[in-house]
Amino acid sequence: MDKKILIKQEQIQQRLKEIAEEINKNYSEVTLLVTLTGGVYTAIDLSKYITIPCKLEFVKISSYGHEQEAGIIELKWISVNKGRHLGNVIIVDDVFDTGNTMTYLTKYIKNNYTYDKLDTMVLLDKPARRNPEVDLTINYVGFVINDEFVYGYGLDLKEFDRNLTDVYYV
Repeated sequence: MDKKILIKQEQIQQRLKEIAEEINKNYSEVTLLVTLTGGVYTAIDLSKYITIPCKLEFVKISSYGHEQEAGIIELKWISVNKGRHLGNVIIVDDVFDTGNTMTYLTKYIKNNYTYDKLDTMVLLDKPARRNPEVDLTINYVGFVINDEFVYGYGLDLKEFDRNLTDVYYV
């Protein structure tokens, strides 16, 4: 299969620097709550450009079902104990498509933790795939893309190719 680049590594890094500058201005400290596995690449690189005190925490959340349907969302694991005060939190994920997973996760945080501010960040936003029932605004967006299947830079192609440095499309 020929690989077609959608977003080059240099573009990703430049956009993450810009988002980090915004974060540095908007907070005095921050916790990045990173979705596993897709959000890891984005969060690690983003954190390199954050100059304020920054922590990383992790959550494993999965969505099951046909990709055109809402499916079932299951929170498998989170690295912080329930009831803990999280300070300023930014949930970091790879892609915001249907919006179901991010909506579920923000509600979970609101119901089980205290925090000063809760924001969201995604590398890719696919508005064409949005569930019309989702009413959530992403605070920090890397790139808005068309409804294409993408992989690389944390996004998998049949569980492989997350390690590619660019974002590709099929």
